[in-house]
Amino acid sequence: MTMKFLSVPFVLLPRGAFLLVCAVLMLGTPPAKAQKAPPRAVPVEDPPVLPKAVPVDPKDLPKGVVPPRAQAVVEDTAPKGPDQDLFDYAMLAFSQKDYAIASQSFGKYLQSYPQGKQVPWALFRLGECYRFEGKTEEFQRCYREVVDRYPKSEAAPNAAYWLGVSSYNGGDFKAAASYFALCESKTEVPAVKLAAAFYKSEAYSGLKDRKKQLEALKPVLAVKKGNDFLEKALLSSATILQSDGKNKEALPVLMELLETSIDPKVKADAALKAAIIQSEMKKPELAAGMYDQVLKNKEAAPEQQGAALVGLISELSAKGSWDEITDLYNQNVMLKPPAELRPRMFMQVGNAHRAKKSYARAIDLYDMILRFSPDHELAFEAAYWRVYCFYMLEDRRLGQYASEFLKSYGSSHKDREFINKARLLVADYHFNRQEYKPAAEQYGQIQVNSLAAPLRPSTWFHKGWSEAEAGKHSDAVASLSEFINGSPQDAGIPKALAKRGLSYKEGHENDKALADFQRIIKDYPNDESVELAYYLSAVVHGDQGKTKSMIEDFEMLVKLFPTSPAKGEACYRAGVGYIDLKDTVKALPLLRKAVEADKKSYGKVGSEKIQLCLWNKQDAEALAQEVDAYRSTYRDITLPPSMLGFLGLTFFKHEDFTRSARYLSLAATPDVPENTDPRIWNFLAQSLLETKKYDDSVKAVDNFLRTSPDPLSKALGEVTRSKALLGAGKPDESIAAADEGLHIVKDGGVQGQLLIVQGDALIAQGDKLETEGNHDGAAEKWKAAAAKFVVPSQVLADPRVTPEALDKAAKALDRLSDKRGADQMRALLKKDYPKYQAK
Repeated sequence: MTMKFLSVPFVLLPRGAFLLVCAVLMLGTPPAKAQKAPPRAVPVEDPPVLPKAVPVDPKDLPKGVVPPRAQAVVEDTAPKGPDQDLFDYAMLAFSQKDYAIASQSFGKYLQSYPQGKQVPWALFRLGECYRFEGKTEEFQRCYREVVDRYPKSEAAPNAAYWLGVSSYNGGDFKAAASYFALCESKTEVPAVKLAAAFYKSEAYSGLKDRKKQLEALKPVLAVKKGNDFLEKALLSSATILQSDGKNKEALPVLMELLETSIDPKVKADAALKAAIIQSEMKKPELAAGMYDQVLKNKEAAPEQQGAALVGLISELSAKGSWDEITDLYNQNVMLKPPAELRPRMFMQVGNAHRAKKSYARAIDLYDMILRFSPDHELAFEAAYWRVYCFYMLEDRRLGQYASEFLKSYGSSHKDREFINKARLLVADYHFNRQEYKPAAEQYGQIQVNSLAAPLRPSTWFHKGWSEAEAGKHSDAVASLSEFINGSPQDAGIPKALAKRGLSYKEGHENDKALADFQRIIKDYPNDESVELAYYLSAVVHGDQGKTKSMIEDFEMLVKLFPTSPAKGEACYRAGVGYIDLKDTVKALPLLRKAVEADKKSYGKVGSEKIQLCLWNKQDAEALAQEVDAYRSTYRDITLPPSMLGFLGLTFFKHEDFTRSARYLSLAATPDVPENTDPRIWNFLAQSLLETKKYDDSVKAVDNFLRTSPDPLSKALGEVTRSKALLGAGKPDESIAAADEGLHIVKDGGVQGQLLIVQGDALIAQGDKLETEGNHDGAAEKWKAAAAKFVVPSQVLADPRVTPEALDKAAKALDRLSDKRGADQMRALLKKDYPKYQAK
């Protein structure tokens, strides 16, 4: 039969994370009927030879190994008999490998001489013949007979040895251990004793009895010289101690092996094991050095180098040496660690790239795990970090990747923190993009209290903020309260108070809102949220109708934060507040500041409020400037007619008829004249008359007269109308208009004005006739005009009318060449009205 080597792999993994794989690689695959491993002392050859411990001929022995004493027949000086001759003949055939003749001869010897002194050896050699002929049952029967019937014979240890080998090959490790123990105890050959002891330990290994295995190795380990099993024993011993957690005892054994062995493969095995122990003993530098030895050992098995690579990466990962990890991985990219370790390596290298913010490269490594090891325990973690990297890359497909992650693992790993974290990544992604509605939905699915403690405060904060922005104010209050109460020292408390206060406000809980705003102002006076707190406090006070408190808050906001973006609104609303309190003096400067700070928002409405304040102050000049600036900036606007009327009437009073006409024209509604105050039409007509806009004046006074004024006002209107018609070159119509007035008034100043206008019209008619060469006709008109002027000059003593009548009567008489009459009129004018200046 063909014997097999005993093969025990010694590839181990680093650190506690690899315990399961470590156990498999350290202890090897347990023997079973389907997989048997006999002692390595039996080489794989066909036809096989006897083990070194049981030589057949001295020339076949390795140096230092002596043959069993039973074979030294040359020392026997007794005369030979037929039994010895037959035995010698059988041995000759055996030495010549003529096993058929040898077995017949040994059999004949046993039959013929059952009490012969060579019976034990004859039975053993017969078994050897059967063994070489592949007759398992036969050789086992012969060996057992030697052991059972002749336990004290020199052949018994050899038979026991081969029974141990056969039992080991058959998977009967208990029997193998027993036979090797028998061989060890009976043989007097040191090499055989050493081999039996070692393979006894291997049998105990097959029985998974590490305690007995370790005990069996002690005599093997005691022989330091000429011991072919020493290295194997050291490795086995170290493996057992390491598996039992006795790293302190295992490490010296491995270090001895490293110092004494000249076999690179054995040194690689020992270095790998020693690295694992040093790693577990928190000696990272020593562990890294051992892993590096394995990596540089050119004769180390590929799986050993691969395991060392993973181990060294693990040590560097614990140190946070991210650059070294990525460099090491790139330098050894062709190495393939054992399949069980590859996911761990990809994970750690991916984590290194993630720490270096090389997120795209990290994704590639995580994808390796998901693609080639989708069922590995690290696949879940890799999938999460993949989503995280997409988040850090601000990839628009984050939602898709996160959804896929949650779909794959949401149920099977529902209690794992990464599920919550994945939802948190999606929520934060939307939050950072100010997409508050989807952010609030995602935050709502997160079990915040299941997150790691450091993540909870910011999650409550962002959740509450998103809910507030999404209009879920009751939810926002609850979330922000969790943050405020749970993290009272957090720097974000003022902002959270401001946002919660705003949600209280939206929920019509104004008192609670004010409490939050006042808390910010009182407890966090240097925080930037104070600005917002003053603003919101003012708004709430305004909503409550507490105008004074609102003004105080807005004024403090402007005082403490002069560059605040809310300055315009604060000044405007405070100004309006003062208007409501009837204090336009304080309102005016605030409204001007509002316009200056935010012209876009408050230029128009602010100017309107300023105009009201100036109107209230009766400051026509400043009001006119404000109105003019306002009208030049804003087109198609409507101003209060009463305010414009105030301006027009004020300027009329000051005889600034041009500006009077301007503002009164703005106050009038020519398309719907009845909608305009009659006074506006009256003074507009007079202003237009003064500015020589006669046709417009006629239209204005006509609108006035249509309003059915009282008789006196109507008569005055006719004065204006007749003057305007005269100015428009219509003396006939002017005289007729004056007649309309004279039908109303029979005396007084108004009558005098009407007569003067008629006189002016007659003068105009006479002057026209004179230019046409009709002197008589002209003289007639001038005479009639003089008569009109004389009446008020003689009858009235009105300083507004009489002097003008005297002056114009004198001029009419001048036209008639009545010097005496003209001089009399001028004398009266000079006497009674010395300061009169003709217009």
